[in-house]
Amino acid sequence: FKAVNGVAAFAHYPSMPGNSTMVPEEKESLQKARMKSKYFERRENVTCRVSTLHSELKSLYPELKSVDLLKIDAEGSEYAILEGMSPEDWDIIRQVVIEVHDVQNRVSRIKVLLEKIGFFTAVEKHEPGSDAFIVYARRDA
Repeated sequence: FKAVNGVAAFAHYPSMPGNSTMVPEEKESLQKARMKSKYFERRENVTCRVSTLHSELKSLYPELKSVDLLKIDAEGSEYAILEGMSPEDWDIIRQVVIEVHDVQNRVSRIKVLLEKIGFFTAVEKHEPGSDAFIVYARRDA
């Protein structure tokens, strides 16, 4: 999916709301082996308003000149968030840290995207035994 302003369907897990996601099948297949299944027993499908990070930055901070650190942990939507940013957004961002599961070659795709924009990147395994990674990106000031 691609980042757009509008509405989107989410799977909300009341027992672990931080794991709510737009890609529930992916989330459940990744996490069920590592987490107690009771956390996934209740799943509520909800629809809510979504907007791109670009739209939010322009709306909330129209005079923003610099972002020292952008941290993204979006339960499967990381690449879509990055795609929804404009070149002018990237011009003011100095560092990025992203937690990402390596599904559909997502880590490599994010790394390549950030490097094309001009960031130096590094990737490290988030937790032993998981497919979660942390992508670090920085550029010289």
